[in-house]
Amino acid sequence: MLITFIVLYLVITVGIGVYASKKIRTGDDYVNAGRNLPFFFNSFALFAMWYGAETIFGAAGRFMESGLIGVIEEPLGAALCLVLFGAFLAKPLYKRNILTIADLFKEAYGDKIEFISSCFMLITYIGYIAAQMVALGILLKLIIGLELSTGILISSAVVTAYTFAGGMWAVSITDFFQSIMIVLGLCVLCFTLVTQIGGLDIVLDSAPKGFFNILPEKNAESINEWVTAWMVIGLGSLASQDIFQRVNSAKNVKIAVRSTYFGAGMYLFFSIIPMLIALCVRIMDPARVQAGTSVDFQEIIPQIAVSSGNPFVQILFLGALVSAILSTCSGALLAPSAILAENIMKPLMERRTKKKLDVWMVRLSVVIMSVVSTVLAMSENDIYAMVGDSGVLALTSILVPTFYAIYSKKPSKGGAMGAMFIGAIAWASKEYASYYWQAYEALPVSAWIIGGVFSLIGYWFGQLVEQVQSENSTSLLKPALVWIRRHNKK
Repeated sequence: MLITFIVLYLVITVGIGVYASKKIRTGDDYVNAGRNLPFFFNSFALFAMWYGAETIFGAAGRFMESGLIGVIEEPLGAALCLVLFGAFLAKPLYKRNILTIADLFKEAYGDKIEFISSCFMLITYIGYIAAQMVALGILLKLIIGLELSTGILISSAVVTAYTFAGGMWAVSITDFFQSIMIVLGLCVLCFTLVTQIGGLDIVLDSAPKGFFNILPEKNAESINEWVTAWMVIGLGSLASQDIFQRVNSAKNVKIAVRSTYFGAGMYLFFSIIPMLIALCVRIMDPARVQAGTSVDFQEIIPQIAVSSGNPFVQILFLGALVSAILSTCSGALLAPSAILAENIMKPLMERRTKKKLDVWMVRLSVVIMSVVSTVLAMSENDIYAMVGDSGVLALTSILVPTFYAIYSKKPSKGGAMGAMFIGAIAWASKEYASYYWQAYEALPVSAWIIGGVFSLIGYWFGQLVEQVQSENSTSLLKPALVWIRRHNKK
């Protein structure tokens, strides 16, 4: 029965993609749903965007292992990111009427910076998409008994199929219905487990001392880790195409802004449910929790649902998991595909054929990004790690020039270049080169913080270099300009 339900659900999802394809006429329709989404569709799309494997598998496992302070990165940092986006980016970006974040870089800094930033943005999504494929592969492994690699290939094929067919229309329609399935399924499982244990009070009282502490210990190492956890998604995903793409699909600017706040509230509220389930698991299977590893924790919650013996609970919960993973993965797949098509493929085609963005460009990009992410998913299985690592370049390279492109009257090309490369190099030197330089390795500041700070310094440095070069050029040309003026007077 479970196998039949999962297969039927996947077939229906692909069918929605095929149906949504009828609404698509241009590449813009494919990428941002014709900017025609109402408030609730847009809000549910933002909620479902991240409510996937890292929340239900990864974050719940971290909460089970480390308590509330272990889930600052996700989901607390993710909710913070949506709030910050609504406060600072949603309105100015929506009014620009652009298709991708890289288009903003093109307007502010020119074609070369557009291309470089596009490459950086593409890299940030590969690990994130791969994480969702691994999650669905784990689910198929538990339900059907497939090998993880086979499950990953099936999940990749399904997500690619309905994203390929329907684009943002398919993502938005499925997100709306999948969100309902997610909430219903998780609530039913949570209520069932809490009832079996004897009530919510018993579940909460069972938590170890300090389990709900959210503040770090008063030492440099703990504070560093705490700040970094807030930054990874809270700032690292702020200038991301997947958030912008959903916000940009709204009917008007008011809906664009309000849906980010409503989506953040939904996300934070319903992220509590997997954590309550994790607490229930600590009571029901304490031996397994104590002996578990990070990857084992990812499988505990779905195993509890499968072994519950209640078909209704199994179907609802597994449906919720499939919904969460598919909705997150499809949106994550479409976002970099839009950048690849709009900011890399389209400029190349314009030089030869003068064509505008066409649907086939984005669909080809969907296939390319899917293949690359599938290869990574086959070689790496730690969901939480892949999601965290995916935001490195977004924070250390893209965030600073994004804010300058929006809020600065004269954005600097040199500044953008300096921010992207100096920030990335600073992060990499702390993350990897510090192994050979013990003094740098002992510095009690994470690579994420160093990369973010040096990205800002890099912008200022690049801006200064650009100004100096401009002044020197002017001084060198000044004698020639004086001679020309005198000659014209004669």
